[in-house]
Amino acid sequence: MHSKTVLAPSQTGFFVHDLTKEIYTIMNIYTKVIPVERNSTEIKRPKFTALKNMRAKKIGIILPHWKDALRNYLETKYGI
Repeated sequence: MHSKTVLAPSQTGFFVHDLTKEIYTIMNIYTKVIPVERNSTEIKRPKFTALKNMRAKKIGIILPHWKDALRNYLETKYGI
């Protein structure tokens, strides 16, 4: 696919920037992903974006690493 530039917010703990880069990598889209500060006016963010699921852990469900889950989703959805 063609090259382009994408802005991706960064935040403490988990980086949306990393998620965005991983999606493009899995999809074989060659692009530059530029991190922007969380308080940047260039992007709109939801107020709450927690990625941990403590309930699942309490009842014994082990969630896969986010990269594995993402790859599985994209392979299922898009047949990569």
